Amino acid sequence: MTNKVLTPGVVAAALLMMAGGPATATSWAPTSANPVSKAASTAQAKPASADPTWNFTFGLSSGQTMTLGFTHNFTVDGLTITAMGFTDPSLNTPAALIASNQSGQASGLGIVGPNNQINGTSVVVLDMSEVVPLTFSAQMSSVTGHDQWRVAGSNTLTAGSFQQLGLGTFPGSTGNLTPFKFYEFSNMPRGSNTTGVLIEAVNATPTPPAPVPEPATLGLLVLGLLGAGFSGRKRAN
Repeated sequence: MTNKVLTPGVVAAALLMMAGGPATATSWAPTSANPVSKAASTAQAKPASADPTWNFTFGLSSGQTMTLGFTHNFTVDGLTITAMGFTDPSLNTPAALIASNQSGQASGLGIVGPNNQINGTSVVVLDMSEVVPLTFSAQMSSVTGHDQWRVAGSNTLTAGSFQQLGLGTFPGSTGNLTPFKFYEFSNMPRGSNTTGVLIEAVNATPTPPAPVPEPATLGLLVLGLLGAGFSGRKRAN
């Protein structure tokens, strides 16, 4: 009968597992509504976060604007969402994003144009695929109170795949919407340049990370290995 003897290397490895493995440096992203690069955000560890809010007003004073390019990343609690501007729902032609505070009456994210809002045929798409939201809502804004917004959702960034989730009139929240990886925001009626809307902020509940084995489970594994070794020695004697 073959003896079952644990070597020092096996025992050391098992004890290292109980201790949680070798120490590693962890980088945590600060809570901030300021933009950071996507590359930087993906290198940061993701702490558990309860319903973070991504704010698009940038704390701008009345009358101030900030151009953001065709795409812009927003990171909060190590979780990044990407805003993308397009001239129309075909998603073929990019449009420049802009954050503005319009004389204190409205503020948020829009498209560069005569009134720097989402209007005409333009759309703003939010990529939430890094967050994989369990819940989602947005706060809408507009210079005038009768402007209507439309929100649609899809799990792919493909024209024609977005399904309407809600219609509403400023001011107010969209309320909780069906979770998707991508959300499309537009003004209604589509094509109108006399009205427009802005996205002030979005709120989401992230999908929690996959569970990891608890130390107690690893401890039972080590005890089992030690027991098997001692049992083998006893039978050999």
